[in-house]
Amino acid sequence: MGQMVLPLGEITDAAWVPTRGSAAIWEALAGDAVVMCMFGPHGCGKSHILKIAAGQGWTTFDDVETWADVDGLFHATNAALQGHGRVLVSSQMPVAQVALLPDVKSRLLLGAQVELGLPDDTELRAMWQAWAAARQLEIADAVADFVLARASRNPGALRACFEQLDALGLAEKRALTVPLARALFLG
Repeated sequence: MGQMVLPLGEITDAAWVPTRGSAAIWEALAGDAVVMCMFGPHGCGKSHILKIAAGQGWTTFDDVETWADVDGLFHATNAALQGHGRVLVSSQMPVAQVALLPDVKSRLLLGAQVELGLPDDTELRAMWQAWAAARQLEIADAVADFVLARASRNPGALRACFEQLDALGLAEKRALTVPLARALFLG
């Protein structure tokens, strides 16, 4: 009989590792900004930051370049600019390049515009170690190096790989090592 795997739930934002550009977001979230726009490619952490900001009372809007109806965004931004709430918006391109109604765009452009970049190898390795620490696991750097050389560079995909490796280690009652990671990739 295999080991019972208990659902540990989602790794919390305590395991968040700042990436290029995100330090400016965290600073602004803690500051006096009432309207803020962040932009960057898929996988740079925008949705994660929005989730945390929403928990801190911000009204958040993800991927505004895909929206057809922006009434809620317009009203929330107006309210924030009048001192009633805070608005954080994300998109894959700068708001200045997003096809929005001029009234909405002009209000968003009054806020801070922050670009996020994809994490580099050092940041991805730090994420890997933070996820391990959140599960109270010790994983050798060689394991992270092995996985990073073979897995997707997208943090979401890398996180899924971590979860699969952790589940495999529990199921086989093995430590998270390079041979176990190799077994995961060989499938």
